[in-house]
This record gives sequence, C-alpha cells and structure tokens, in this order.
Amino acid sequence: MTNSTSPCLCAIDIGNSNIVIGLGQHNAWQTVLRLETDAAKPVSFYTEQLTQAVSKLSPPNKVEGAILCSVVPTLTETLMQAIEQCALIQCKQPLEMTEQLNLPTRIKTLHPDKTGNDIIANSVAAYTRFNTAVIVVDFGTATTVGVTNARGELLGCAIMPGLGTSLNALVSKAAQLDPITLTLPTKVIGADTTSALLAGIVQGQLCAIEGLSRQIQDELGDKAVVIATGGYSSIIAQVQSVFDWHLPELILDGLAVAFKNNI
Repeated sequence: MTNSTSPCLCAIDIGNSNIVIGLGQHNAWQTVLRLETDAAKPVSFYTEQLTQAVSKLSPPNKVEGAILCSVVPTLTETLMQAIEQCALIQCKQPLEMTEQLNLPTRIKTLHPDKTGNDIIANSVAAYTRFNTAVIVVDFGTATTVGVTNARGELLGCAIMPGLGTSLNALVSKAAQLDPITLTLPTKVIGADTTSALLAGIVQGQLCAIEGLSRQIQDELGDKAVVIATGGYSSIIAQVQSVFDWHLPELILDGLAVAFKNNI
C-alpha cells in the first residue's frame, strides 16, 4: 500500500486503444484507471476523471508529480491540460516521456527520436528491475517486442498486429466470421469457427513470440528475461514456457523511474 507520508505520482500512458492512469508510487500503484482512448473527448472530461480518481485515494495523499507517455500526439496536449487543470494535482508542469530524458537505459536504435515512448518506458522499467537483458512483449493495439541488452542498451524491437487488431481486421474482411471473445485456446486444431480463430490468432501469436524470443536471444548471445505486459497480456501471460514474468503495469513503473531521474 502507498505510504501516506510519501508524495504520490500521477503517471499516464496514452495508447492507441486505452489511456491508463496510475496513482501511487513505483511498484505500489494504489489506483489504476483504464479509459478508452477517444481524441474527441474534451479536456474537461479527462480533468473530471483525474479529479475523481485522486479524490478516492485512501488514505488521502498529495499528488505532487505527474508524467505522461503518449503514442497519440492529438491527445498529448489534451492530457497535459487536464493535469494542469486538476485542482487535486499540485504539479502544474507535467513531465513528458521522451528519449531526451535522463534515463537508466540508453537508446541505441537507428532513430532514437522516432522510437516509441512506450517502448522506451517499458525498457526503463524492465532493466531497472532485473538489471540484465530483457525482452518486453507489450500486448496492445500492436504487439511490440522490445529488446534491451545486459548493458542497458535499448537495441530495437519487433512489431506485429495486436490480438484485437488481428481479430477485427479478419472479421471485417470475412463475411462469415463473427466477433469472438479472445481467450487462450486449449487446442490448436479448431473443431469449430470460434476455436479455429482462437488457435490461429491467440496461439499463433504466442508461437510467433516464442520463436522471436528464441531468435532475439541468439542474436544477443545472452539469455534474457521475457516479460508480458499491456492490455491483452492477461490472455496469454500464463504460459510459463514463454514468459518469465507478467507485469501489467510495467509502463507505469517505467514512467515512475523516469520521473525520479528527472526531478
């Protein structure tokens, strides 16, 4: 539980499908709020959501810092203004996650300024926690497989369509396929349409990640800790033969580390 005498942080991850708001401290998030990403919503909507979330903190805690990470540029300024207008958040100059911050990892991609801030935040959190080579599989609108070596260098990633994105694309193009609920299949030979879709989309992506993880570690020449995170991670993170850890709030942890390193 969050220590009532310690300052509370507001960390916000703006993704293509969801906005995740964490209130608390690194590895001790007291409140995690998930909202559907909607660029049409006004600043006042997000200010109200922040105000309600902060007001429910127990015990009451001062929110004295704020940092956000965004892959949706049209919403970055909206959430910045929402933080500034929230009377219960004392920090009025939110920090934005970028590759230019003082971070415990170094960005070694070809174009650091074009590397996803979410991938950077995941790398920061994972390397800080394990201090060794890490592979972070973030299951969102896209599934990203970020790679940080044992020296703390973010080398790059692999990107594939996310589970929901794959399903929606297929259903929208195939007249006889209906939407289904994504779950981990028990078999890979689908005896009906639903089980066949689950085998192909969910188990298929799991096999892809297993193969990628193996090849990544071959390229690194080192064993890496494989972590599942992101909105869809709960569906397949239970497969212990592929993942070492399931850390659904990893990106919030990365934002907390970045904030601490830059205040």
